[in-house]
Amino acid sequence: MKKILHYALLAFSAFSISGCIWDETIENYLTLHVCEARNEIGVSRERVKMPETGVEFIVQKEAFMTMGDLDSVDVAEVYDPSSGTTIRGFVLNCNGKGIKKLFRETSKSMGGWILLKENGNPRAIRKIDSIISNGKLFMQLEYPRETDLFKKAQDYTKDIVKVQKEIAEREAGW
Repeated sequence: MKKILHYALLAFSAFSISGCIWDETIENYLTLHVCEARNEIGVSRERVKMPETGVEFIVQKEAFMTMGDLDSVDVAEVYDPSSGTTIRGFVLNCNGKGIKKLFRETSKSMGGWILLKENGNPRAIRKIDSIISNGKLFMQLEYPRETDLFKKAQDYTKDIVKVQKEIAEREAGW
């Protein structure tokens, strides 16, 4: 019995220290996941279908970055010379910790994809075609056309600030 209680206490401590932050006032919790080239699901991977295009990816269930690794979200447009069109998307601006994580993940997962989830739902995708060392990640969006992207970016940034504040308070308490 003592052993079970000991392990339960350890698990609770690990969870509370891990930085898993979910506050009821945070409306849009963002996570970033790596999509793999292999076509098999398993314990650590799941199949995800993009909401607008219907494209499916095999995604790592565990996020490699969360809102605690971001500073802000901006709306941006990128010209695609191959199609001659402009692509609207988000630029996720990483903090110091996030820059390191993004650099590490893009250098080891070249050719894969990065998936942005909002509250567990897929919202944006990015092919890993280069190592990203400046902490600025452009992602192509999967939102309905009528979505106000500028408001979404503002809401995301507002929630990122809340998460950053909570992280700072937790770190100050330790």
